[in-house]
Amino acid sequence: MNLQHERIAALCDSLNLPFVAQGYGAATQKAARQQMAYSDFLEGLLREEAAGRNVRKQSTMTRLAGFPVVKTLDEFNYDFA
Repeated sequence: MNLQHERIAALCDSLNLPFVAQGYGAATQKAARQQMAYSDFLEGLLREEAAGRNVRKQSTMTRLAGFPVVKTLDEFNYDFA
């Protein structure tokens, strides 16, 4: 990792942007391959951060709800219907 990547990781840590820090390397390679505009690159990073936060929020809220077991429709037994 070069010095600039280390500084970006430190800034993401201080700004509490863990998903940007996690996906930064892959996003830069994708942006270089597709010759993305800076604004598109930034939008992609911020969308990744928002998506990661939403997943973490849903997971936390489900855990805090105190449900005994998380159930999905895939697990439902349709033989009785």
